[in-house]
Amino acid sequence: MNTVSEYNKLNYSGRAIKVIDFKVDKMQFYSPTLYLMVLSPLDEKVKIPNCRPGQFVQIQVPSGCGAFLRRPISIYNVDDNSLGLLILNVGKGTQALSKARIGDVFSIIIPLGNSFTSPVLWFPEEPKQNIKPLLIGGGVGIAPLLMLGKSLKENGIKPTFLFGAKTKTLFPDLSSFQKCGTLHISTEDESWGEKGFVTEHHIINEPNAYNCIYTCGPTPMMKAVAKIAREKNIHCEASLENHMACGVGVCLCCTEPTIDGYKSVCTDGPVFDVNKLMW
Repeated sequence: MNTVSEYNKLNYSGRAIKVIDFKVDKMQFYSPTLYLMVLSPLDEKVKIPNCRPGQFVQIQVPSGCGAFLRRPISIYNVDDNSLGLLILNVGKGTQALSKARIGDVFSIIIPLGNSFTSPVLWFPEEPKQNIKPLLIGGGVGIAPLLMLGKSLKENGIKPTFLFGAKTKTLFPDLSSFQKCGTLHISTEDESWGEKGFVTEHHIINEPNAYNCIYTCGPTPMMKAVAKIAREKNIHCEASLENHMACGVGVCLCCTEPTIDGYKSVCTDGPVFDVNKLMW
């Protein structure tokens, strides 16, 4: 895995996008609709390209499922020989993928999109122990934050995670996050952690608890997070989940209005400085 300093030296245009056939090694279900698909290259000689926190893949869907286009999925975890995708059933494509069996083969375009910015670039003069990133995820939006959290820890920066969902059964196993930093939970039904939205959690208003934010999840949640960041005048990046088709900036169906004009979320994003968005 790239370190924080390494992945920020790289840019999208400098990366080689590859189309690789992967085979399914493991399917782990956390609920009837949320599952982890673990894959490895069908050809053992093929190495997975270096991927940065925040990037995503386009995975082929099974034929005959009623969906034709590949599906964009955030990279949850990756190493030289293994790719983890945390997937929520939201349509025909992801529903068909949930029925995959061990050994099934899928073509995947990897990696796509930009990545989160290292907080070291925002605080170049600060000792790393003074850099306090808050990673806020909603629902399956927690997926790209695991890779980010691991990279931060590798570089001596301890992240704080704040995750929210309607109820605790909508979360996957979060032990990997707990190994990287401190974890806080909000659920709307109070089945785990504090009751309410993540933006109502006590950590949001705790003095000196964080000095930058990364977020991914439902758009209303991210807009509320962006509002808090602006009020506190701190850096905040959001990973958008606009509908995508091609994933390479050709179809323009994922465009997002910004202060610099319309941008393609698949190639200019999915990660944006919230101050660039028309939120």
